[in-house]
Amino acid sequence: MTTQLLVVHLGGPKCGSSSIQSALTASPTMRLTAGGVGEYGVLTPEGALITGDQVADAFRSSWAHQLYGYMNSVNGTELSRCGSNAATLLRAYSERKPSNSLFLSNEGWLANPDVVQQYIVSGWKGVVRLLVFVRPQIDYLNAAWWQWGAWQGTSFDRWLEEASANCAWFDRLEPFTDLVEPAELRVHVLDSKVVDRSMSALGVEPDAVQADTRNRSLPASVLRMLQRHRERLRPGPDNSEIDFVLERHVTWDQPPPFVMTREVVAQLVAAHRASNERLLRLMDSGDREKMRSDDRWWTADAYADRSVSDPEPQPPDAEAADGLAADLAAALLETTIRADESEEEAKALSERLEQTVSDLERTRNEMRRTAEQSAAVRARLKSRVQRYETSASWRVTAPLRSIGGLMRSGRRRR
Repeated sequence: MTTQLLVVHLGGPKCGSSSIQSALTASPTMRLTAGGVGEYGVLTPEGALITGDQVADAFRSSWAHQLYGYMNSVNGTELSRCGSNAATLLRAYSERKPSNSLFLSNEGWLANPDVVQQYIVSGWKGVVRLLVFVRPQIDYLNAAWWQWGAWQGTSFDRWLEEASANCAWFDRLEPFTDLVEPAELRVHVLDSKVVDRSMSALGVEPDAVQADTRNRSLPASVLRMLQRHRERLRPGPDNSEIDFVLERHVTWDQPPPFVMTREVVAQLVAAHRASNERLLRLMDSGDREKMRSDDRWWTADAYADRSVSDPEPQPPDAEAADGLAADLAAALLETTIRADESEEEAKALSERLEQTVSDLERTRNEMRRTAEQSAAVRARLKSRVQRYETSASWRVTAPLRSIGGLMRSGRRRR
């Protein structure tokens, strides 16, 4: 019998969450290797639980979700607001579909162990598996600055103090080990197989869904331009639409600016060392060895070759601006060509549909004429049959009437 499993993907932030959610939004229903069905579920702001094909339908009908490329469940604050209903919905789902397993995801849930326990884990009748991906703190902080920090209107130093606490991964995970037993906690080091590992956690073949990297950090030329025009293009940490639009249409190989000095890197590595040592205990042997052998977790020397940039807005660089303009012009050209090709394809399809409708109309008229002709033939045949039956009846009954007349005449003569 298939074990009914709930996989709760908790994050962490900037650790492949968008790629996981994008892959599952595109393929929200999967076949489990042990039998049964695995579904991607989304807890919505309206307090509903949508799963499988419902996710696909909701995604297609939402321009905002299509812009980002995925759907995910509500964050911890919204979950607290409608949490009791979420637990009820999950319990009803597990009772209604006992052979199904379910995958839920929000990268912010790592900060909300009490909420996850009370409103998600408590509602599920089967087995719960908590899934977490982590990455070296320096890499996380640099990516997080360009995802959120640069657009908050605060100084880098002030932002860094708070953000550093957010990526003390063991400290974030420890409450889950106390709160959600006997739920299983799986902690993986982030790598290029983040989607495959998520599928394995659900009990699905790793290649069952197509992996696509989402929400990658933009290159320096773009980020600096956004900083200089923040009010117009990137007014706040949650106004990331421009990031996804540019990522969709332009491909860059440049990394984002690295904004931490060697001294800051050394301080952060030292500050997180003890927590990282404890984090190893939460991993299996494979991930433990991977983390142990990766210098980015343990020494500032791993970042010695990084060119350090100022985190604050910088004056435009002519060469970088020229290259950015060329990239954007090329993307505009390609997008226009694709749009024109799509328009031509749509026009050709429309013409084929019109021809098909015309052919169907002609066929319908021919069928109607054929039916009318058939009805006329049937009417003529019916008339002939009736005349024949009348004539045959006369030929049979006339002699009988004559014989009867003679017999009556003879009786009178007697």
